[in-house]
Amino acid sequence: MQSLKEVVGTRTFTSICGALGSTGLGALDRLMCFLVAKDLHVIISRIRKVMEPHADQYTTIMHRLTPWSSVPLHASKDYEHLCSLVGNTWSELTDFLIRVGRIQLIRNHVANELRSNCKLNSGSLFHALSAANDALLSDLIRHYQKPDDFPMPGDIIAEMSPFLDNVGLCDPLSKVYVTSKPIPELTLFLIVLVLKNAPRAVFDDKLLCLVTAKREDPFDAAPFAIGMATLLKQFHSDLGDVFFGQLTQIVRVTVCDFDHSEPKQKEREVVPRFAELVSRLTELIADAANFALEEAHRALPPLLLADCRQVIAAKK
Repeated sequence: MQSLKEVVGTRTFTSICGALGSTGLGALDRLMCFLVAKDLHVIISRIRKVMEPHADQYTTIMHRLTPWSSVPLHASKDYEHLCSLVGNTWSELTDFLIRVGRIQLIRNHVANELRSNCKLNSGSLFHALSAANDALLSDLIRHYQKPDDFPMPGDIIAEMSPFLDNVGLCDPLSKVYVTSKPIPELTLFLIVLVLKNAPRAVFDDKLLCLVTAKREDPFDAAPFAIGMATLLKQFHSDLGDVFFGQLTQIVRVTVCDFDHSEPKQKEREVVPRFAELVSRLTELIADAANFALEEAHRALPPLLLADCRQVIAAKK
């Protein structure tokens, strides 16, 4: 149950840094990094264990839902079948993803504090490391563009990494924590997590964000979205494109099914509430994963990825 009381504030890590110093705060960040890696390893292992016995069924459903720009005739039944294949595992993995998301948010605060502390107390060191980081990134980009002409930077990357982490020159949300073999049709499992958790949230017009529909429900939309984005970062980038394509397909299928619903339901809702919740979760995950929403707009009207209820209500 959520207490709705602040546990960690904007000054929390400033106080910790004042007590432990930047070295102690960096060590705390390192500990949280290991916690994220451990949780991600558990999540991936559980997903693989659930999906492997039904690999053929997942493959069949994947073929029926492809391409993502379409609106399959029996997509709703396929989504129900996917939920039955996953069973109750989604609840446990949701808790793990929320935990990962919260740790990632804390790591982001820690990085900001380390960066500010280094700028204040050792500006020359910060700018030197920042310049070295930019140079390494440029070398990496040139290497991947022309591997034959520009070699990969050597051991300097591993040697520089601890220094960059200790001054906050890192992005926890884009970090690869674990390496794993590809999981076929992994995105189908991930959309089940979205399908199951979307009804647990509601959009608050005053706070302009997703909050839990029931106060006693431990679900938290923002950390969940960040946890999903972190999990996607552990695999090939093409997986993210497929996942967001499937999310936009869910919204289109829900809207099309709503068109055939009863007239009374149409009077009560401007658009299906479930479609709105999925679209808002899509926005949160896309923002955390640095996925361009313009790509989603190719498959989904921008209005459905915005405040559609407020826009339509304002016109009335």
